[in-house]
Amino acid sequence: MKKLIAASIATTLLLSPVAAYASQTTAPVPVTDFRVAADTAVQKADIQAFTEIKAQFDAATVDIAKVKADYVAKFQTKVKALIPDTDALIIAVLDGAAKGDYSNGQAKQAVDKGLQGYFYAEISNLTKVVAKEALTAGKKEEAAFAVDKAVELYNGSLKGTATKRDAGLGTNIVEQMDTIIIPALFKAAENGNVTDYNVARQMFDKSLIKVFTLATITYAEKVPKLVAENKLEDAKVGLTEGYFFFLPIFNSFSGGHKASAELIKASFGSGDPAKLDTAQLKDAFTQILIGKTTNYANKVIAADLSKEDALATAKEAAMEGNMFISVAETLLTEKLGKDGYKKLTESGQLYFNAVAKADKAEATKHLYPVLTTLSTVNGINFEVGASKLVVNGKDVKIDAPSMIKNGRTLVPARALAEALGGKIEAVKADGKTKVVIEKDGSKVEFFIGGTEITQDGKKLETVLDQPALIEKGRTFIPVRAVSTVFGKKVFFSGKTIIVLN
Repeated sequence: MKKLIAASIATTLLLSPVAAYASQTTAPVPVTDFRVAADTAVQKADIQAFTEIKAQFDAATVDIAKVKADYVAKFQTKVKALIPDTDALIIAVLDGAAKGDYSNGQAKQAVDKGLQGYFYAEISNLTKVVAKEALTAGKKEEAAFAVDKAVELYNGSLKGTATKRDAGLGTNIVEQMDTIIIPALFKAAENGNVTDYNVARQMFDKSLIKVFTLATITYAEKVPKLVAENKLEDAKVGLTEGYFFFLPIFNSFSGGHKASAELIKASFGSGDPAKLDTAQLKDAFTQILIGKTTNYANKVIAADLSKEDALATAKEAAMEGNMFISVAETLLTEKLGKDGYKKLTESGQLYFNAVAKADKAEATKHLYPVLTTLSTVNGINFEVGASKLVVNGKDVKIDAPSMIKNGRTLVPARALAEALGGKIEAVKADGKTKVVIEKDGSKVEFFIGGTEITQDGKKLETVLDQPALIEKGRTFIPVRAVSTVFGKKVFFSGKTIIVLN
């Protein structure tokens, strides 16, 4: 068995897929060559049933009633147990197709992509719950058997979709899975190494999320083109396909940026192909994935790497954050170019390696270039004392430089509010000056010199530990407190301030 270590995994995985594998000549490693394989008869039967149900849509005349009966008999109980909303939607589309409200093409995509979502949920259950719990309990073979079953489902249901994405977009998901990720899962189970397993599982899970992400983006691009060509029935089929591709990742993505996840779901779920805006949807995906990356950066920053449990958690979090950068590969390459994306992932690799060595200073050193680069795509960065902000990669001049007061960084109020995407005004109330910032339908208010903040009329527990002030005719507000109220994360690296989702 090919020996794998965390650093080499990170090195190969996180570089640009084309660059990473350009010189790779090693054949895929068999994943069950060191032990007895699990009985995967149940998984094989599910894959066979999946194949047979899909094949019914290739008949000259599609019998929707039979499709529904087979789905109910072979899958409904299982799908309901893991993802009940998807089951309800599959049934609704099949019933609608029987009445003529949906086309057979839409019904096919609901069943096909809905069941792919089910297989992903079952794979997640096997790897995240069954295998992980077994490994934690020291039951190595039981853990490996659960991974066997998950891999069987991946190969039979999702690998084909991953292959399509690789072929269409130049990504390398399948080869990474075959030669690095799946062998790493089995190797960690064989060794009983929970930390290595958790790191490998994040690579496995986020690679599957990448498949669903790229598939959804494909239809975000394809559907408007079909509308422009007046192929409205095909556009409706594409809308259904994109909707069911997004469902499996919706909950996870809501944790990156809820409003963006809801926008994507609502756009595909509207039933109106003309409502899809490709640029808007791509921006939403980008905002989500940057948000997910920064969530895990915060976990590492807060961790005490001198403690074994905290280090294990930090290694997993560092890999998970890096993997969300990998999920965003095509989006970030569009924004940064191939060289820019490569530099970003190289910094991510060095960051992970430093975390694995429990070197907090070195990890932070390599993390901040990652965060700064992401802020040029969707965020803000600036140097304290400079007369500009960098907003989404563009220089924005400000009429007064940012400054530090009582250990807090203050920024001209209008410049920060507008950089955050909001509108600001100052109003007089009770003889005092009140700052009002509105963004995304939410209104935040606080008084100059005061510490209390209200949002939509409700007093927040968050306070301005450094009140807003007026100096030389300009209103200054604390960057961390105000940005945090709007759901942003603020990172400090020396004199550099970075604001991200």
